[in-house]
Amino acid sequence: MEVLAKGAATLYFMKHDGVKERFFVTTNDGRIHELIQESRRVDKGNGKIYNVTLKPYVGMLTSVLNACAEVQPLIEKARLEQSDMIKVVNKYNACIAPAQVQVARTEDDVKTKVEKLIIVGGTYTNATFSSSQSVDDYATKGDITPSLDVTGGIAFNITAAKLSNKLSLYTGVMYQQYRVEGKYKKDYAGGSYYTYDYYLEAKHIKVPAMIRYTWPKGKFRAYINAGAQAGFLLSADSNVKRYGKFGAQENNYEFDIMPDYREIELGFIGGLGIKTEAFGKRSLSLELRQERNHGLSAGIGFIQKNNISSVLLGMAF
Repeated sequence: MEVLAKGAATLYFMKHDGVKERFFVTTNDGRIHELIQESRRVDKGNGKIYNVTLKPYVGMLTSVLNACAEVQPLIEKARLEQSDMIKVVNKYNACIAPAQVQVARTEDDVKTKVEKLIIVGGTYTNATFSSSQSVDDYATKGDITPSLDVTGGIAFNITAAKLSNKLSLYTGVMYQQYRVEGKYKKDYAGGSYYTYDYYLEAKHIKVPAMIRYTWPKGKFRAYINAGAQAGFLLSADSNVKRYGKFGAQENNYEFDIMPDYREIELGFIGGLGIKTEAFGKRSLSLELRQERNHGLSAGIGFIQKNNISSVLLGMAF
């Protein structure tokens, strides 16, 4: 059993078969008492059956902790949950014998916590293209210049401390953009050739959903996270300028890289970072993040993918 609070009264917690939560309390007399809540189906006699919750734990706590009158109103309102039980027992211990108080956990330790962060940083986007059609050689064989951009948004790191203080759900809303540019030259016999100059740009609202593991101790705490990310397209544009020279003849032609853009871009995302809580609630974090997504192309046969590396600075507020 886990000790949740210790002093004149001690509160214990355990999970039976890994599912059912059980609470026990003992005082200086050495006797241990289980706190019980029951659910029953009651037939009122009119053909309707009601679910009724019985709270024997309220009477048990009232009896066991009767040495402190101040804690009695708290018992009446308490739910049979970790946060409420810790609050009741800590209040009793502080009332009866403050010198004996040895708090193992507080009610705040087991509440769900939402850490809100402002995120700013930079992204490095490298696009790749693949196609079985030779007409797409300019994209699949071209020299592509990656895109270096700024990014920012807000994030939420949600920790269900009742389950684990190390694991959390990380999500948020981020703005991202990129513009990759490429060049390609295709030579033919007799000195003829085509040159291609092209770009592809897009702006997204990204929504990550990652599981984060944070090392529990230290002034500086490392963490890793991994999961999926959806990018909702705000705008996109592309253009290819083709110049051809065949003997004395020259021609220019422009067209879009792809006929249609994918509205929702899906990918995998992960990262590692370090955070410090040296500034109290305004903790700072620095993270390196990597994303791999299936790009903008909504057509068949022409595939574009993005590898996006990010350096992100976060500040809790």
